[in-house]
Amino acid sequence: MTEIQEFVATYADLLKSEEVIVHCDTEGNIYSSIEAAYAAKKSGKTIELINLRETAMEDLKDMGITKSEAEQMIRLLELLYAGKKRGRKSNR
Repeated sequence: MTEIQEFVATYADLLKSEEVIVHCDTEGNIYSSIEAAYAAKKSGKTIELINLRETAMEDLKDMGITKSEAEQMIRLLELLYAGKKRGRKSNR
């Protein structure tokens, strides 16, 4: 897998969620609710809050992708994964 494919695989769920700040354990598991994160913490996992957008931008920067290129990529991923339409509507 290329670095971009790995990035997309890692962050594809980011576009499916409205949450930017999430609970995550040291293994990279993201918890969708505070209750789930609390249960994981009670079972001995270390839980931390992360900002997915900032983390994603840092990962892209590490790959040599600029902020402008990253914003274009995010718009493309939004179109592909979230089905958001941009631009003009057809008159038909």
